[in-house]
Amino acid sequence: MNFFRRLTAIAFVSMAMMMVVTLEGGVAHAQMPPDTQFVEDIRDKKYGDSMTYLVNGGPPNVRDYNGIPAIVAAAKIGEAGMVKEILKYGGNVNMATKKGRVTALMQGSARGYVMVIAVLMTNNADMDAQDDLGQTALIKAVQEGKREIVGYLIDAGADIYISDYSGYTANDHAQRNRDSRIKSMMKKAMAGQ
Repeated sequence: MNFFRRLTAIAFVSMAMMMVVTLEGGVAHAQMPPDTQFVEDIRDKKYGDSMTYLVNGGPPNVRDYNGIPAIVAAAKIGEAGMVKEILKYGGNVNMATKKGRVTALMQGSARGYVMVIAVLMTNNADMDAQDDLGQTALIKAVQEGKREIVGYLIDAGADIYISDYSGYTANDHAQRNRDSRIKSMMKKAMAGQ
């Protein structure tokens, strides 16, 4: 009976994640592997725990159980400081999600996080990377009406002529967008101004 009360086993939850499950008194207590916990700590804005992980030598290029890299998770919630720390400890600025191939720059652009974009661009993020739909950071910023990001990416030299896999460029998306300023920005960029 004691064997069933205190049993530790490795359970394979998915191919990407192992979880240690401890059974005590018939109740399962799950602990995430440290790498997965790092991404969860970022999502939960536990900056201290995240920094402890990095300072203690935890690898920065890790993914959660859904294949989302730590740097993308940080960019998604606008944590420019954490993005900077991940990069400082050797994080890959262009690491993308397994599903969708979304980079931190794309995520930050779609959400309009200027400071995140500035950190990523300072660290040579690929402005012209395309996700599974062929969309770039510029296309995502145009679609979401993020004027400041659109201007930043154009000024930084993002390729305005890249088409997504439906054949639409950032300018095409701008014409469908109701934001007249973004339309004007794209028109000027197309004219080379």
